[in-house]
Amino acid sequence: MSAFKKLFSKSFLLGHELVKRRYITQDQLDEAIIIQQRKEGARLGEVLVELGYLSEEDRDKVIADQLGIPFIDFDTVTLNDQILASVPKELIKSYSVFPVECGEGWVRLCVAEPLDDEVHAILQKYTKHQILFAVSKKSSIRTAI
Repeated sequence: MSAFKKLFSKSFLLGHELVKRRYITQDQLDEAIIIQQRKEGARLGEVLVELGYLSEEDRDKVIADQLGIPFIDFDTVTLNDQILASVPKELIKSYSVFPVECGEGWVRLCVAEPLDDEVHAILQKYTKHQILFAVSKKSSIRTAI
């Protein structure tokens, strides 16, 4: 388990945080957990969005805040060829990541799954930059790609 995941595996409970911040009620969380347990591989945040209890953007903002990384709204981003060239196109398409900023030796990538260690390792292997992550809506990333 990566240090990143270890840091958040015990303390990062999305459902609890959403109730605490009053995005959803405890009853809505309980219902979503039951549905999540019935669906193999379902993620709680996605179930809550599917049920209409939570917007995709609100879910992703809470995740970003909990992880201490930025949430980036694609409507506010200006892209250019230098930024897009910082990551191979095959990686962008294969892993639903999108470069939004770059500088000397670094690139900021928007990801929909910020805790996916496999994606982090592959991106680090094939880019020659330090990678800084940000969270963005999966639908925005897919549209941009």
